[in-house]
Amino acid sequence: MVKGVPVKAIISGPVFSEYYTKVRQALGDADLSAVWLIKPVEIVNETYSEPKIEEESQYPFSVHLDRLVNK
Repeated sequence: MVKGVPVKAIISGPVFSEYYTKVRQALGDADLSAVWLIKPVEIVNETYSEPKIEEESQYPFSVHLDRLVNK
């Protein structure tokens, strides 16, 4: 996931038209009111594997009992 700060809203013109077409192709009869340009501030990894590894290293004794039995 990327966290960011909105910089500009585009509500018309060629950039808006390009994304309007893409949204309509992907979602059908959908409305698009603006295209937001966002300045990235932080990138957060939210995949399953990395937080799991971090949690297991911080809390090695917090394991579900079924994982201890079913190895």
